[in-house]
Amino acid sequence: MARKNMLTSVSLLFGALLSLLYLARLAVAEPNAVVLERLPYTFDFDGPAQDEPNLVFVGSWPETPKKMMVYSVNEPNVTEAFVRKLALEYFGIGAGAALSRSRRLGLYRFRTDTEYLQVNPANGTFSLRKIRKGIPPAEIMKSYPLRQECKTIAEQYLTRRDLLPKEAYFRGVVDNTRGADVMSIGFGRKVNGYKTWGAGGGIGVHIGCGGDIIAIRKAWQDLSPYKMYPIKTPQQSLEELCNGKGVLMHGSKGRVENIEVRYYTSPEKQEYVQPIYYFDCNSADGAFYGVVSAIQEQYLKSREETLKELKEKREGTVRK
Repeated sequence: MARKNMLTSVSLLFGALLSLLYLARLAVAEPNAVVLERLPYTFDFDGPAQDEPNLVFVGSWPETPKKMMVYSVNEPNVTEAFVRKLALEYFGIGAGAALSRSRRLGLYRFRTDTEYLQVNPANGTFSLRKIRKGIPPAEIMKSYPLRQECKTIAEQYLTRRDLLPKEAYFRGVVDNTRGADVMSIGFGRKVNGYKTWGAGGGIGVHIGCGGDIIAIRKAWQDLSPYKMYPIKTPQQSLEELCNGKGVLMHGSKGRVENIEVRYYTSPEKQEYVQPIYYFDCNSADGAFYGVVSAIQEQYLKSREETLKELKEKREGTVRK
């Protein structure tokens, strides 16, 4: 009996020593551990009001990583000198052009007799359009380029001006000749191989009669890797979408045919670019889509908390 009690005591002592060693290892490793603070709520917009979702998944579950990189957005250094250099080097707009700034957002604006350039200092997005006073009769007689020609024209125009990054991919061509008198060509952005969603990542080129470039817009944030964050599974994200979380656009009832991971890039000033799940959906009324944050819930602040912090930050800036 005494021998049994002694063995039990030795076992307990050995177990306690192992526990102490484990805790000691944790204490040593802890200073080097990556601390994952909660990120701002992924989206900075409200989707349109929709009926209660009624979705049926008919696709194949994608393979997704357990963790993904979140990127921090580097604030652009948009000054008057930067804008003048952009105008001259990329579009040939000389120093004699009139430069002004909008009152509310401080947008830089160049205007000549034939062109109008606008640059947003908050995110570096710029747009250029030709000033047209109606379409001359001679141009009306010209034909618009074919779809495959539009892609080539847009690529050549951007490449000559070093405005087509290697992460860009061709999205497609939209015929807007009946409304805006242009053929519209879109290029999307990839971040670490994943497509982005949102107006903060992409290039648009608009081509008029005879292949003339009428307007362009480029939104392309400067990103740096921040930290790896655990993400939800596709199954979890679909369940959230079906339960009314996330955002559904242009529909709420139908088939979910494809799910993929993307990154959300906002047209507004953005602190972090986060991964999302993007859902391709279809119904008898046409195609629609949905988006849900991919970051696990415990690592995200609520929308209300994020909006409150942004408001306090803006008010603090105004007081200064």
